Amino acid sequence: MNFAGVKAITIPEGDVKSIAIGGVTVWTKPNPLPYDAEVEYVESTGAQYVDTGVAPTPTLSLDCSGYFPNAVPGARFGSRVSATSECFYVLGVTSNGVDVERFSFGSSGTGAQLQRYADPKPLRRFVLDAASKSALLEYADGTSGAFSFSQSAFAGSYPVFLLAANLNGEASFSITGTRLSACRILDGSTLVRDLAPVRVGTVGYLYDRANPTGGPLGNGLYGSATSTPLVAGPDKGSTSTTAMTITESTD
Repeated sequence: MNFAGVKAITIPEGDVKSIAIGGVTVWTKPNPLPYDAEVEYVESTGAQYVDTGVAPTPTLSLDCSGYFPNAVPGARFGSRVSATSECFYVLGVTSNGVDVERFSFGSSGTGAQLQRYADPKPLRRFVLDAASKSALLEYADGTSGAFSFSQSAFAGSYPVFLLAANLNGEASFSITGTRLSACRILDGSTLVRDLAPVRVGTVGYLYDRANPTGGPLGNGLYGSATSTPLVAGPDKGSTSTTAMTITESTD
């Protein structure tokens, strides 16, 4: 049997990933994507970040899901010029150990408005929306909170970082143990990044479904911008796990 050119084989149990005849693999389903598997999340050890290449605009929104602990000080996501201008970012526990979640939003020249929450619960999702000047928090225990800003919207000078914050062009690294399972960035109604966690070998990446030929590698993949790779979580479950074995007759 010649399997040359065969792209996919399906049986009632699902898609076939490989075929072995007499113990020898003669066909493996080709992977058209630039990664080996989707994973549940990518994790930061406090030494990684991802540069999205997207700077804040008056209509930008950042929607991130995962697990965001509040244990030690650290900047999480976003960008800013200074503490009083062009702020579009999220900060974890502050240095005084009291303010355990802080969203910052403010336009250049008018100063930033800081909204503080003294709540030790870890987050599972947050949304920072410049168009509506609002932020949404969903905690790991199922509760949620929301607040709004009065500052004017602005166009930012520096791109948004994930798993760290871009502070005047320099990365302020994230909290150890931060896990990112999804990230969507919209500019108005336009989806500019739809990032899903994946792995290549054992290394974690974010794959942009919205721009599969974009990114620094030209294949939709965004890796750590440092020399420390992202930690890949466990593979997501898949129905395409069927292996077919054909035993040749000796008659």
